[in-house]
Amino acid sequence: MSFYRFPLLLCAILLALSMGATSARVALAEAPTEVAVITPDPTAPLAIRIASELGQLGLRVVFVARTDAETMGPAALEAAAQGVGAFAALRVVRSGSAIEVWIADRTTGKTVIREVVGADRVGTDADVALGAVELLRASLLELKLPERPAQAEVEPAPAVLKAVPTPPPSPPSEPPRVASGETSVALGMAIDPGVGGFRLGYGPQVLVARRLDKLIGLELSGDVIFASIEDEPLASASTTTSLVALAGTLSPTIGRVQPRLGAGVGVANLRTQGVPATPQAPAGDRLQGSESGATLAVFHLRSGLAVELSPSLRWRVDATLLAGGSEVQIQFLDERVATWGRPTLFASSSFELVVP
Repeated sequence: MSFYRFPLLLCAILLALSMGATSARVALAEAPTEVAVITPDPTAPLAIRIASELGQLGLRVVFVARTDAETMGPAALEAAAQGVGAFAALRVVRSGSAIEVWIADRTTGKTVIREVVGADRVGTDADVALGAVELLRASLLELKLPERPAQAEVEPAPAVLKAVPTPPPSPPSEPPRVASGETSVALGMAIDPGVGGFRLGYGPQVLVARRLDKLIGLELSGDVIFASIEDEPLASASTTTSLVALAGTLSPTIGRVQPRLGAGVGVANLRTQGVPATPQAPAGDRLQGSESGATLAVFHLRSGLAVELSPSLRWRVDATLLAGGSEVQIQFLDERVATWGRPTLFASSSFELVVP
């Protein structure tokens, strides 16, 4: 390259850069910041109030004089904005005592119509102006989306973007209703239908549960069942069955419902106290004032359902199948009247409190 050509090439590069910067400034300047306000009287208090509200947002107003009698549909409204180089057109439409605001927004390509003052109340110029400006800002909210609106006609100017309200923060995601490490305590009532000669029994139930993760947990339960045995005319006896058991559980969460399934082992103790059925009971009846007891290792299978009433309170129902490793016979005067340890199914209902 000759020495004389170098200055010419340098000038060409500088000229190209200058033209590029100029075109960028022109493109930036072409983004409109005006709002076309359609009104029959630009000097009316309402028109002036709307211009003031828009001015506080850094937007400029171009009044377009049109009478209320002139037809101005959405297409004509957009054409009015294009005619004056505005990014949006705004019109207040009165229908009786009701007032509507029409907005054609060229940055989103949409026309919005909303009633800002209903027919059942009177709105001041300040109410109407504020409602019109807030409707325009609501239309501009789409500009905060990651992608540009598909029907947009013009790029939003920086002043327009500044007027867009900040969207409200997304509500925090709801924490899982059942978290690992959760501990709960349930108090309720158990009902035993009675098998093997026992009558219907009932008593309190306590369950303490600990979740190891969102599905698997451990549950320690304690039940006391009061029942009776009667064999006319020999005698009757009251019975108390105490059960303590430890089980592994599976409890998935489906909305506000938790199905429960658990299996484990435990220890059950039976205490009986007998009395004569009638004063004429044989003198050899040894049940009078006597007590006896027995202890068995038991296996139990429990299934149920818990329903969330609040984040810290649930109502649950359970059915428990209980079976002993052996059987204990209960006799009145050497006659067997009941057998304890046979498989039995009892139900329970309780309220479960999540411990903080």
